[in-house]
Amino acid sequence: MRPASLLSFVLFASTLVHPALAADGENGRGGAGAASLSVGPAVLQSGSAIRIEYQNPELAGKKVTVAIDNGQRRGTERTQVTIELDANGRGSAVWTVPEWRAANFNAPAVVEVNCPIVR
Repeated sequence: MRPASLLSFVLFASTLVHPALAADGENGRGGAGAASLSVGPAVLQSGSAIRIEYQNPELAGKKVTVAIDNGQRRGTERTQVTIELDANGRGSAVWTVPEWRAANFNAPAVVEVNCPIVR
């Protein structure tokens, strides 16, 4: 088996073991009915307000916490945003981008979303 084929097989098998790995790793979006997390734009500007959108039909009508950190090993800074989901499991919140180098976004049942930040 060629290395590329082996990698494809391992990634496919991983999605069968852990549903969150079935989502697209760049923006956290999965297939129909799957949980998704999107942050826009892809490159963030410090001081600007951005929209964080989360969707998960299984959590419809509930509040979801999105954990955000700067990805630094030393001097890690963290914050969180609460998103209230509607009857369809969709919701969004606005967040002001701090003067970090990057932001990592984590929410239930999705792959982490990583965004660089420019000043």
